[in-house]
Amino acid sequence: MSTIIFGETPPVPKKCLTCKRPEWHWNGEKWVCLHCANVNPCVTKYGPDPTGRHCWNCVHLLRDYYHNKTYLKCAYRENTRGAGSDHRASWDACARFEVAHPEFDRAKEVH
Repeated sequence: MSTIIFGETPPVPKKCLTCKRPEWHWNGEKWVCLHCANVNPCVTKYGPDPTGRHCWNCVHLLRDYYHNKTYLKCAYRENTRGAGSDHRASWDACARFEVAHPEFDRAKEVH
């Protein structure tokens, strides 16, 4: 087994545990299989929200107004001013989810 040196990207894995033809992407911390990863890049990086909420009620969902159009962006992702950094409100939230409007929070327990 080869030794991983600090500051260098580890080698690409040979197999994925869940799919047959993996495509690998380095997210800055680890190799992620694009076929198995969640569509929300924040879920892939930080993990899913344990209560199963969506991004539409998150404090970190920003609205970027540009040329009379509104583009949704996440504060935890780099804003490239292009479609690559667009975020969808309907995506499953990541572990860094914070409630923007408590009155609309669907994760509250009903007694």
